[in-house]
Amino acid sequence: MALEFYKNLYRKEVCNVTASKVRNLFPTLSTSMLTMLGAPICVKEVRCAVFDISQTKSLGVDGFLALFYQKNWHVVSSSIFKMVSNCFITGKIEEEVSKTIITLIPKVDGPKSLNQFRPISLCIVLYKVITKVIASRLKSVTPILVNPAQTSFIPGRHITKNIIITQEMIHSMRLMKGKICWFAIKIDLEKAYDHLSWDFICDTLVDAHIPSLLTKVLLSSLQSNSSQVVWNEELSASFKPSR
Repeated sequence: MALEFYKNLYRKEVCNVTASKVRNLFPTLSTSMLTMLGAPICVKEVRCAVFDISQTKSLGVDGFLALFYQKNWHVVSSSIFKMVSNCFITGKIEEEVSKTIITLIPKVDGPKSLNQFRPISLCIVLYKVITKVIASRLKSVTPILVNPAQTSFIPGRHITKNIIITQEMIHSMRLMKGKICWFAIKIDLEKAYDHLSWDFICDTLVDAHIPSLLTKVLLSSLQSNSSQVVWNEELSASFKPSR
């Protein structure tokens, strides 16, 4: 039951609507920024990613904690750097590194359906290192690519600020007078990130002029993934998400 639920959730939907691709939505990145995004990986980047992971964060399928790599960095550093560097040279992440366990946390007391569980993906530390290097590079250009009016990906901005903005909007609407009426619509985007098409993500990265190799590695971090669901203390069969 749980396996089928998440196979359906992460299955690509067939869309018969062909929309023309919108272009030039993002500001142009400078030559120096593009060079930085596409530069070869260095040992310092990899080390920062390894030591940025919580030492005892939940285990992935391989059973190794980040603490192991941090305490033995003098031994494993060259191997980890070689593996990460190779991913950024080839644009591919090995499937063994991308294996994920999905564990379910109840959102309410006595959940009666799988919608009432929050899925938590437990990834291998090496996979986290690769994605942290990607995120670190993209973080340096998000202030340019992300509009400051957005509520996501703005340093120091929290989701709770949306509540304050909503209260101010409703308050202003109540004070408005005249023949023009105002109304607000509340939209609940269920599992919004889980429903993103990989084609859409790729198209967005292309429009933002993210270097092709970095784009390939990022997409590989999604497409190489295989997952298993923990249900009744047992691991389900493995499946490959397609979105």
